[in-house]
Amino acid sequence: MAIKQALFIFAQIVFLTSVLCSNAPKSHRKMGFSFKKVPMESHTSKRKTIQGVDLRHEARKFTLNLQHLSNSEMGLSTIQDAFDSLKYSAKNIDKEEYLDQLTSHIQQKLQIYLDAVSKNKKMVEYLYNEHLKKPITKSLDCCMLNHTVIRYDSQYNLTISRDLTCDLAPSFLPQTYFNPGRNLTQTFYKNVQHEPKLKWQYFISSDGLHNEYPAHDFGSTPWHRSCPILYDTRNRDLYISTVTPQRKHVVILVDHGYSLTYKQLHLAKSIAQHILASLSQNDRVSVLGISNYVQYLDKAKCLIDQLVPVTLEAKHYFSQFIDSLTKQQEAANHTLAFTRAFELIESSLALNLSLHDEAMIIYISRGLLSSLTEAPNVLDTISLHNAAMAHRVIISSYAVIEEGRPILYEKSFLEALAEQNFAKHHVPVRHSNPVKRGHFLAVNSSNILSLTAGMFYKSFNMSTASNKTHFSLPYIDPNGQGLIMSITQACFHDNDVLGIVGVDIPVADLVQDVTYFEQDISAYAFIIDAQGYAVMHPSFTRPSLLAFQPMHTDIILLENNPGFQDIKKQMLRDRSGARPLLIIHNDTVRTMAHVVYSWQSLGDSPHIVCIKWTNQNERIREIKSTKVKRKENIVYHRIDVMFKSSHCKHIKQLASAESPVLFLAATAFVQPFDYLSQVETKRMIQAYVAYLSDGTGYIANPGLQEGIRNDVAALGIIDNKWVELAKNSEMKDYIVRRYIATPSGVMKTYPGGPVNKAFDPTSRPWYVRAMRFKGHVTITSPYLDIAGAGFIVSISRTINEGKSSKQHSWNDRPVAVMGIDVRVEFMYKLLLDSMPVCRHTHIRCFILDNEGYLIAHPTILGLQSGKHIERAHITIKETLVSNDILRHTHFVQKRMCNSYSDRKIQRYYFFNTSLEGTLSNLLFGFYCSPYQITSIPGTNLFLGIINQTCQAKAFCPCNNNDRSCFSCKMSPDCECPCECKLDIDLCTGGLMCKEDRNEGCRRTTKPPVLMPLSKTVTELVKDKQCFQIDCQSFKTRESCFGVVGCEWCHMDSNRSNLDDPHCDDQRKCYGGIYGSKTPYNDDPIIVSIVKAPDDSEMSVQSTPVGPVAGGIMGCFLLLALGVYCYRHRVHQNTHHYVCGETNVRIATLENDLDDLDPEQTGHTNNIVLATFDQPISPYRMNANYHRPGGGESDHGYSTMTPHDDSEQASTCIEPILIKENKLFSYTITPILPPPPRVSSRRARSPSPPLKPLAVTNEQLNMVPGQTVVPESDPNKVLAHVTVHAY
Repeated sequence: MAIKQALFIFAQIVFLTSVLCSNAPKSHRKMGFSFKKVPMESHTSKRKTIQGVDLRHEARKFTLNLQHLSNSEMGLSTIQDAFDSLKYSAKNIDKEEYLDQLTSHIQQKLQIYLDAVSKNKKMVEYLYNEHLKKPITKSLDCCMLNHTVIRYDSQYNLTISRDLTCDLAPSFLPQTYFNPGRNLTQTFYKNVQHEPKLKWQYFISSDGLHNEYPAHDFGSTPWHRSCPILYDTRNRDLYISTVTPQRKHVVILVDHGYSLTYKQLHLAKSIAQHILASLSQNDRVSVLGISNYVQYLDKAKCLIDQLVPVTLEAKHYFSQFIDSLTKQQEAANHTLAFTRAFELIESSLALNLSLHDEAMIIYISRGLLSSLTEAPNVLDTISLHNAAMAHRVIISSYAVIEEGRPILYEKSFLEALAEQNFAKHHVPVRHSNPVKRGHFLAVNSSNILSLTAGMFYKSFNMSTASNKTHFSLPYIDPNGQGLIMSITQACFHDNDVLGIVGVDIPVADLVQDVTYFEQDISAYAFIIDAQGYAVMHPSFTRPSLLAFQPMHTDIILLENNPGFQDIKKQMLRDRSGARPLLIIHNDTVRTMAHVVYSWQSLGDSPHIVCIKWTNQNERIREIKSTKVKRKENIVYHRIDVMFKSSHCKHIKQLASAESPVLFLAATAFVQPFDYLSQVETKRMIQAYVAYLSDGTGYIANPGLQEGIRNDVAALGIIDNKWVELAKNSEMKDYIVRRYIATPSGVMKTYPGGPVNKAFDPTSRPWYVRAMRFKGHVTITSPYLDIAGAGFIVSISRTINEGKSSKQHSWNDRPVAVMGIDVRVEFMYKLLLDSMPVCRHTHIRCFILDNEGYLIAHPTILGLQSGKHIERAHITIKETLVSNDILRHTHFVQKRMCNSYSDRKIQRYYFFNTSLEGTLSNLLFGFYCSPYQITSIPGTNLFLGIINQTCQAKAFCPCNNNDRSCFSCKMSPDCECPCECKLDIDLCTGGLMCKEDRNEGCRRTTKPPVLMPLSKTVTELVKDKQCFQIDCQSFKTRESCFGVVGCEWCHMDSNRSNLDDPHCDDQRKCYGGIYGSKTPYNDDPIIVSIVKAPDDSEMSVQSTPVGPVAGGIMGCFLLLALGVYCYRHRVHQNTHHYVCGETNVRIATLENDLDDLDPEQTGHTNNIVLATFDQPISPYRMNANYHRPGGGESDHGYSTMTPHDDSEQASTCIEPILIKENKLFSYTITPILPPPPRVSSRRARSPSPPLKPLAVTNEQLNMVPGQTVVPESDPNKVLAHVTVHAY
């Protein structure tokens, strides 16, 4: 045995040495290389078969089985014959007409919103003239609204009043201040009547007043308790960017020398955060920490020499930098601080080559001088450098003060800096241009900081404010209603700025024509702004579905083809045009494609609409007429609204067994946003059905796209076929459902029921894969079925455009995708039926998809441990084989893609489906795990077999804590799919590393969501299953595999093997274990297993109800009493509890909910004891995993279960479930990356305002960032806490 182990270790060393010393070409090691056509290694043909199995022959058999399954169970030939019988008309694509129509539609929508802003502006200016005659001052405090006048409104996701406009105002305003809110209500109301999709409307005065319509009290937002001081942060950045639209170059100097107390340092950092948050994307900024030396942000080398654009990323990193500043042991060197600040501004102004840009240095300090001669030296430095720039630089200063400390001389010094009062210290003035005076402010509290930031910017040239409209970049609406965009204009009286008016609009409505651009042609559309940032792009998640702030991304990164840089420059320069581009793809085969970018500006808007055409002379064929009779009994999927007594439940979903149901995606409608934002009523559904079943042509179109009626009629041919198959097919017990979808958004499902209208079938993996592998039978990796079938796979195939000859090829244009769902066990059943050798104990057979995820494998069946692993990867389950497979460089690529919404690089694998022959061991594992693998022709799958002759393992790095790669600087040959950080150059907006130039990750949307049912409907179908399956009629394990609603029960609740394993109801023994819960959190049907008298058979008896129920109730009451007493005692001290410790990265999940700092929100984080109403997979992903944002593909990271993950759900309820179950009265929306601690965005902004600073004596001596806990208190505990910086 010892000799055997020594030989094994020696073989491992030899292998590792060969890898490290390999002289293989670098192109083979670089991720993203292309497959090379190389002859099959000679050793593969000589290698003996495993157990005499001809794997290529078995693969061809499996292909025939899958093709038979798709033809017989989908009804593929029936629907293809139907499309072949249809008549078509050819249509040429006019590129200019497409672009003109697209631009015209967006311009019309935009003009409606612009008109609303213009009306509000005129009304404010008119009311101010009236105010001069008779003061208009009546107020209505938003924080003091009567709850009887506000009601919940789904459009705003708040309790609001459409009849009122309320105010947020600082307390120090004079009694005669201008307040037009009451008089603006009628104008605001009429705007909404004209355009119901309009969201918030507001007026912000130069004095700090904020009028808001519709009125609300922020009762469902994190700022509710801070409402009295909310005026300080509401739209402050919008106000500043509108009244001073010119580019501002700002350097923020933060003194953190020894002269500041900890309280003063805390205040100085708060001031810096407010100023940073008030800047907009057009500005340039840098933040420096000042002590005896200058401290820079170290994210990029360029930060030492220049200012950077104020992007979300720049704000995030500078905010982190400000938070990281700690008190130093030396005094601040004021002269050095201003020297570096002027050098940065001089470099930035020269780089931007602008004569109109203005610059400001904001100095935040106590102002303590080391000697009496230091002040003249500092002012002399300022005089010298500012004169070199013709006095273009303004200096403003904050004095951070503390009660009881003398500040007379410090105040005098900082005032002199702000005024640039050179004469006071006998410093010569070195330029003839007048000095632009800044502002000085002494601050001892942080509750009016944003307002003071606005005052500072008054030093800039206010004459640049004009009637020009300002558009913000899209930002998330924290109330949960997708992306919004702000449109603002300045209001004037005799050239004096009164304030700004603005409206917030849903981005989903504005860009819906781009979002749902024609999907049936070889083109896509996108929108950029005047700076080149993408507003909408196909790689982005649809705006109405976003739950987090996507990062603003330059279009260069999304269209990352050589030569596009010049096209972008021309787009930003010319109002319209077209440019061709040659694109070279290095994929399996090197290919070239000619594309054309055509673009057009949107009127006075700074936005540009572009279409990328990938086919030069494309012609499409449209269905001209249908020979089939239009069905009069179309069943729309909202059968919960159109309920009939014949309706039933298909597992857990309300369904119709009489006929397939019709679903229309948003793409099928002329106005997708209107469809998504409206509640479907019975009358609307009747209008859809009447129009679609009308054969006369007299019934009006209820808003559907042209051609939808023909698509519905064509798909209706399959209805009777599916109903017959569900009743009489030999496979009826194994098929979960059948479905078909078209690019236009028409989908038929049987059995089917109501799903959320945001569902998009064309973005689902079964549809995308079928379109990618046209003509192939494609299979998805396992995923959890929403309707209760457990883990399933989808088998799908394309339907080709009709031909009268009925002769089709793989190159034909697809007009639909057809599919069926089966349980994951069914795939292994097919494998066992086809290859009996797989039943041997030392033989493992598996099926792999084109990305390396296992479709069938013994370890994902739950035969031994009751576990399923959703989308398990081969690098996790077969490490020894993986290390060898990955050395076949012509078979597998290791690829990367960029997820720009959350700034991640995703590493994943792609397997060559055109593989010919059979692969086996090159070197690794041949002595212990000989394997063979081959492609399954006509599919996206591979068939493999392993002969395990001894116990041996290899290493494939897999991070159990999150999806981060172990090494991002180098890539090991074998590793699980993982992700690395994507670094963006803060100075240029481009990629930090040229090696990170990868294709964008694919966009995916969320799976369908079942519609909630009323209690009445739920009760009517509670025990009424559409299809009754007798699980116990399946007598063998293999026949039970994959049966819908059934499981092979082989273990009791103690994980001991049953004496009599059998097939039973899935709810009784999910995963093969009696009493285990399903991933849907169903209560299991509790049974007791008792021995029969003869000790030879097992019988199932119901558990006695009375005694057990009484005992349970008694225990529950005792437990509840104990918990109550404990919590009552603990909460007398209002201590804060949190559950767990979570390492939160920049890439916040769509399912994550960041905790707010209690100091900022006023809310406590208490332990929540609640039941889970939502489906929870017991095979959960690791708690630290963060799914990529923007809805982009994560290549299965979200479903990969680490080796040592616990199967038990946490007793602390997860944040997303807290939100969904409405355990709190407000909704918090996560931001990616987290924004600065204080933001000037609106109430939908992720950043709540800072409270007035209150520091205890103990905190005066603490290190900033540390938490002070009382030393002794029996009612308080120490717990791990994660503080999320904003």
